[in-house]
Amino acid sequence: MFEVSARPRCSHTVRYCWPSLAGLLAGPAGPLFATVIQEHSPEEIRGRVFGASYALIQAGGPIGLVVGGFLVEGVGLVPAVVGMGVVYLTVALSTILNPALRTLDPEKHR
Repeated sequence: MFEVSARPRCSHTVRYCWPSLAGLLAGPAGPLFATVIQEHSPEEIRGRVFGASYALIQAGGPIGLVVGGFLVEGVGLVPAVVGMGVVYLTVALSTILNPALRTLDPEKHR
């Protein structure tokens, strides 16, 4: 018969390929994050540092959903997505200018 759906139709490329590519590109972040924590935290408090870090990471998802929901309700979908994209790119590109990230190589700075 006919399909009644509230969601817009999109191509298989948008639905499957882009999220897969994003997942593959974001995959190395977890092990890199864990390595940096392990190398730069004192051994006696390393467990607490890992626990606090991962607790904050896990809390970020629900907090982001709530903030995103209020943002979409307040300004609309397109401005909210554009605004979040600008913030994301600003944070990502600011890592290039962060001098603290240049001291992460343990061989050069011991």
